[in-house]
Amino acid sequence: MEHVRANLKRFREERGLSQEDVSKLLEISVDNLRRYEQGQRQPGIGILQRLVTIYGHTTNHFFDEDPPPYDPKLIRAYTLIRMPNLSIPPEIDEEAERLIESLNRRVREHDERIEKRRPRPRNKKS
Repeated sequence: MEHVRANLKRFREERGLSQEDVSKLLEISVDNLRRYEQGQRQPGIGILQRLVTIYGHTTNHFFDEDPPPYDPKLIRAYTLIRMPNLSIPPEIDEEAERLIESLNRRVREHDERIEKRRPRPRNKKS
């Protein structure tokens, strides 16, 4: 749960919001928000769901050790994927598909760069 504590503060600062701003949006006291960020209390699922909307990160990102930076296009694509029954206008669906393909390509390129850096086992001649 250490990651949740750290990410609560990180995401708030990433969006340029004060504790007062966020506590008003959540309709909780600043002291409660401060306790969440300091790890003295754990936010419930209702609070986390509202923070997803405020911070633009997925719920999983709160638990990640090294979550990705805020990316509104990625969050929108993720939301579209997670809501398969949602009626999506074709132009938005196409944009989401292009974005997902672009992200997949970037991940493959990253993996290839990592693979090239790995030391290869040497063949021993008999």
